[in-house]
Amino acid sequence: MAERYRAGNVKHEDNNPVYSEANWMKAVNARDIQFFRDRAGHAMEHLIKEMRGEDDTDPGGNLGAVMWFCDMMAYVKVKDPALYDAIQGKLHLNKETK
Repeated sequence: MAERYRAGNVKHEDNNPVYSEANWMKAVNARDIQFFRDRAGHAMEHLIKEMRGEDDTDPGGNLGAVMWFCDMMAYVKVKDPALYDAIQGKLHLNKETK
């Protein structure tokens, strides 16, 4: 999972070590529901590939990708429960909800 975070940092943030500027943190701050739903679908693809024996050569492999998603979502659930509920479709998120 750590390898996946590091690779994402290099890929999306030009190796910028500032945590709050990470690609996924920008999505948290923007409350970008679609970003998280897209990542959920992508994590499921990795899980299916892993169960089929299809290796992923990216850092952390398939399981690293799935764990990255779970870790990121756990952060959202704790830090912004309304965003988490909106991602799940339980809540219609508006700018006043925080």
